[in-house]
Amino acid sequence: MQAAAEDQTLNSQPQPDNQDKNAWRMIGEYTGLAMMVPLAALIGFGIGFFLDAHWHTGRTFEIIGLLLGVAAGLIEIVRVAGRDQS
Repeated sequence: MQAAAEDQTLNSQPQPDNQDKNAWRMIGEYTGLAMMVPLAALIGFGIGFFLDAHWHTGRTFEIIGLLLGVAAGLIEIVRVAGRDQS
């Protein structure tokens, strides 16, 4: 009997508006997308930096890592944009 009373009190509390949830979810998702390319490029550059330092190859792997990171970030943005349109 007490469990039913607890369920009623939980259900009687106001629930957040579903549109507010969706708006905040979209804000969070798009903020993450805005950081995707710079962070992916930084990670790629960092990996390239350590590979260049280890193999003494100048800046070869830094540039390759940077380009791969930018490409990965752009691919993720296109993937999310395609998902949002469907």
